[in-house]
Amino acid sequence: MSKDAPTLLNLTPAGIDPATGIDPSLPQDLPGCHALIHQLLAIVRQQQVLIEGLQHQVRELQRRVFGKSSEKLIAEPLTMPFLPLLATIPQPTVKKPNLTPHGRRPLPAELPRKRIVHDLAEDQKPCPCCGKTRKAIGEEVAEKLEFVAARLEVLQIVQIKYGCDDCEKAGLNPQIELAQKPVSPIEKGLAGPGLLAYVIVSKYGDHLPLNRLENILGRHKIDIARSTMCDWVAQSAWRWNRCTS
Repeated sequence: MSKDAPTLLNLTPAGIDPATGIDPSLPQDLPGCHALIHQLLAIVRQQQVLIEGLQHQVRELQRRVFGKSSEKLIAEPLTMPFLPLLATIPQPTVKKPNLTPHGRRPLPAELPRKRIVHDLAEDQKPCPCCGKTRKAIGEEVAEKLEFVAARLEVLQIVQIKYGCDDCEKAGLNPQIELAQKPVSPIEKGLAGPGLLAYVIVSKYGDHLPLNRLENILGRHKIDIARSTMCDWVAQSAWRWNRCTS
């Protein structure tokens, strides 16, 4: 044998007699072989149905996740034709852990509280036994978490202007001076710092596309195009880069 000849690996499967090349665990008669072939073909068909169903599921998820931002996600159940097949596959029994029930967690103490007091009517305060007015001996407090919707407000930036009347009457320079105003993130822009922060956090933190923000502001009767908000984001990023560079 040549030195360069590759070494042959022993590819004989386990269970096959190397002398005869026959696996004694497999059927040796023709009907038994046919039955085994039919069984294997049925398994292959089940696997094909399962693979096609999973591929369909992946395509549906890709369309929903990576589709156009203007597309609205329709809350409809995904079609999964392989579920009947999965029901026939035995599932391992998982023992559920013994979970200790917990009570409701207390609400954060830093949240503002608004007391809404419900008192007895004046005609209910007298004691039904002696007729004397009963005294308050305590109260029961139940806390409910409420959501206060965001609101828009208009900030009027007022700069007081001063001038000298005496100099003006004398025909001299009235020495007019205007009070300084704070620096705005976008000079001569409509958006205040709070609105800019809301747009940026909603877009990059909450992953809301600008067309949805346009609709949200529209419910407040404010018409701001998504292209305008896109300019706000770009100018904010440019100013941030200048401040940090």
